[in-house]
Amino acid sequence: MLKFARDHLPDDYDKVWEIFSRSGAYSRFKDLLAYRHAVDRWHAFEQEATEQALRDWCELHEIEVG
Repeated sequence: MLKFARDHLPDDYDKVWEIFSRSGAYSRFKDLLAYRHAVDRWHAFEQEATEQALRDWCELHEIEVG
């Protein structure tokens, strides 16, 4: 989330850092995304990051991905 903020919401990076320093962070983060009209960008970023993490894990464990 911090990488997304750094790359896509640089003016809100400190705010995102602050959001995640307390409980209930994810809902406040989603509110910020909605306010900044960045929900779709977040979903695309999250999907790509998840896919890359899974590919990295498979590579680390020598599992071929088709």
